Amino acid sequence: MDWVGQWYVLQEERGEFARIRFGCAEVGCEPEWYTVPHKDADGIGAFADLLRRRGYGAFATLPQMRQSDDTTRFPLRPLRPPAQVAAWMDFDTDWSGGSPQDACPSSMHWVILSEGQTRRVEEAALGQGVSLNSLLLWALNRALGPWLDRSGPALWSMPVNLRGAVAVMPDTANQFAAIDIDIACSGEAPAAPKDVHARIRQLLAQGAHWQAWNSWNVGERVGINGMRMLLQKSLQSGRRKTGLFSNLGAWDDGKTAPTVDWIFLAPVTKEVPFAACVLNWRGRLTAAIQAHPALATDPQRAADWLDAWMKELRGVCDSGA
Repeated sequence: MDWVGQWYVLQEERGEFARIRFGCAEVGCEPEWYTVPHKDADGIGAFADLLRRRGYGAFATLPQMRQSDDTTRFPLRPLRPPAQVAAWMDFDTDWSGGSPQDACPSSMHWVILSEGQTRRVEEAALGQGVSLNSLLLWALNRALGPWLDRSGPALWSMPVNLRGAVAVMPDTANQFAAIDIDIACSGEAPAAPKDVHARIRQLLAQGAHWQAWNSWNVGERVGINGMRMLLQKSLQSGRRKTGLFSNLGAWDDGKTAPTVDWIFLAPVTKEVPFAACVLNWRGRLTAAIQAHPALATDPQRAADWLDAWMKELRGVCDSGA
């Protein structure tokens, strides 16, 4: 039973758009969009299923969890979120949709980096002594500072692939857990890439991903009605996260030249109203942003955020540090 997927059933029940979106763009053309219910698959599983259905034969085995991240199934000590989290200044707390279609994001934008640009970003991460995820998240957090009230650190949810350490069938089902990464906002005591990298490694060492996995699988003990009650209690607390950052990793179908690019967008909710998503398709990194309607409905706002993110990345690439 995919108990993680049942949380997305409940999200759609309350009127959220709990679907993963993928865009397939032939070079120089507008993308053709596909949606996959998150209740059926996580990002890796949904993308793999989509590729398989389109006749790509190189993805019989899905990406596995890195052994270094499989530290323990239980946290060493209780992990608590920050008491105060930076809030979006233009967030509409009164927004209320009535259906998943009402909550479907319209503020979205994406960029496709060339192979050369992708290598520069990867080399910049190597030069900083950090992972690619750490550099991307650092740049994103720094870029969004002007839109946050900086009343506390930003709080980013980042999925961790658990395949190889857990086994849920089919192989495309939800097999991930998300760690919550608190990062100082740009302006007052801004974080550096190494700070973000160290915080991610610390959370993994503490077993934050296993704490999340155990919590998200509480349905094994309380059933769907118990999950519904827990979700309602969480919603009543009014706590929100800054957003979600997700990287589907590097994919290659073994062909000689890219003829399409792929864009990935994870779903957002009123409680996690922003998503920044990346994937590497055959050496070309795509980055995409979308916002919940409570945060933005104008596509230009997503374009502004994405431009600011890419500007930060160009800065660290140009610095040669």
